[in-house]
Amino acid sequence: MQSQIQLLQVLPAAVLITRKGIVRFANTASVQLLQATDAQELVGRVMEDFVHPLDKDRSALRIQQLALSKGQANKPSEFRLRTLRGELRMVLISSISIEWEGKPAELMTGMDRTHAS
Repeated sequence: MQSQIQLLQVLPAAVLITRKGIVRFANTASVQLLQATDAQELVGRVMEDFVHPLDKDRSALRIQQLALSKGQANKPSEFRLRTLRGELRMVLISSISIEWEGKPAELMTGMDRTHAS
């Protein structure tokens, strides 16, 4: 498990693991994307708090669909996220249901598309 966590930490894509909407793990790229000082600043936060109000319904629907997906990832989709500093980011997100610490969870990956041309 430790080597898996080390791999998640070095990925250039943001990786968050949530359970019931609460962040349980954040890699280094997530810390940078969401403008946190460290991962502990993200762990325990409600993921929905980062989602722009215009995208909240669509985000909630995607999470619900994960429970029915039988281990298949959602198609990547762009969402507006607010960082801890209040900045708006466009992020391409894909997610999949996983087991984390013996319980159902969601693994989300994101790539910042804010300044993509």
